Amino acid sequence: MRKVNIVIAGAGGQGVITLRRIIEFAAFREGVDVILGSEKLGLSQREGAIDCCCRFLIKEPGEVIDERDSLLSPTVCYGDADVLIGLEPSEALRNAKFASSKTVFIVNEHTIPPVTVWAEMATYPKLEDIFSCLKQFSDKVVSLNATKMAEEEVGDAQKANLVLLGVALELGVLPISYDSLKRTIEEEMRDAEENLKALDIGIKWAKTNLERF
Repeated sequence: MRKVNIVIAGAGGQGVITLRRIIEFAAFREGVDVILGSEKLGLSQREGAIDCCCRFLIKEPGEVIDERDSLLSPTVCYGDADVLIGLEPSEALRNAKFASSKTVFIVNEHTIPPVTVWAEMATYPKLEDIFSCLKQFSDKVVSLNATKMAEEEVGDAQKANLVLLGVALELGVLPISYDSLKRTIEEEMRDAEENLKALDIGIKWAKTNLERF
C-alpha cells in the first residue's frame, strides 16, 4: 500500500483547481484505488490565495486494506505532503506548513504580489528568501519560471500549470502516467493541443535540468 499526498497552491486565475482535477481524472484512469481531494471554491477570485489537496491510496495486486489504514480525510495533514506544487512563490511558502523533509517542492518563479503589497501595507519577499525558507523544510526544491516558458513557447501564460505538471510527471512523484494524462487532457480540456505542448515543455525541461528524486 502506498499513499500519495499532493498540495497545490497559487493565486486565483492560475488554474490551481483545474490542475487538481486533471491529476485526479488521470489517477482514476490509472485505476488508483482511493482518490480524495478538497478545494477552496469561492476563494478563487482572480489573484486571491487558493490551495487544494489531492490524496491517493494505491494498493498492490490482491492486497487487502484494513479500513482504518485507508484514506479517511480529503485534506492533507500538516507536514505530510509528498509533493507541493506552487504556481506562485509566496503561496508555496504560505502552504509550507504541509511540508517536511520528504516533500518535493515544484515552484513557479513568476510572482503575483497580493493587494496588500500594491496598497503598500506589506512587502513582497525576495525570491531567494522564499526559496531559502522552503529549503529549511526540504532539500528537494525545484524552481522555474513556468509562466515565462508557457508565454514564450505556447503563447499563453496561463498554461504554466501544465508546465509544472510536466515537471512533476518527469520527476516521478505523481501516481499517474503520461498516457493517462494525455487522454485526460484530450477529453476534458479545451485547447488540448496547447495544453499538451505545455506539458511536454515541462517534461523536456525536467529531463534536461533535473534528476529524479
